[in-house]
Amino acid sequence: MKTRTMWIAAELAALSVALVPVPAWTQSSAPPLKIGWLAAPTGPNSTPGIGQDRGIRYAAEQINKAGGIMGRKIEIVSRDTQGDPTKAVNAALEMINNDKVEFTIGPTNSGEGLATLCLPNTRSRRAS
Repeated sequence: MKTRTMWIAAELAALSVALVPVPAWTQSSAPPLKIGWLAAPTGPNSTPGIGQDRGIRYAAEQINKAGGIMGRKIEIVSRDTQGDPTKAVNAALEMINNDKVEFTIGPTNSGEGLATLCLPNTRSRRAS
């Protein structure tokens, strides 16, 4: 579980590297960077899921305090998958199609990960 938490922290650390100082007047007009977060704060994976959720939200808060990413504030769009692959697929599709997230983080277990693996290509195929 420590590996998963460290992986999520590494992803958010990579995002923070993209921080670029932007004048304050441009920050308010930039749309937020919507990040989908497939969490499992309930269900069989709830123990690590709660901590991972806190870590994601804390990192987003700290990045936003520092001015966001290229002047864009981070908005975390979260769905509870409960550790269920079917719920993970449905949540990911909802975030991609309805919430228009730019990318997703998670899910945090292999069953959900394998089920959602091909979903990022879904949006680009429909758009063309």
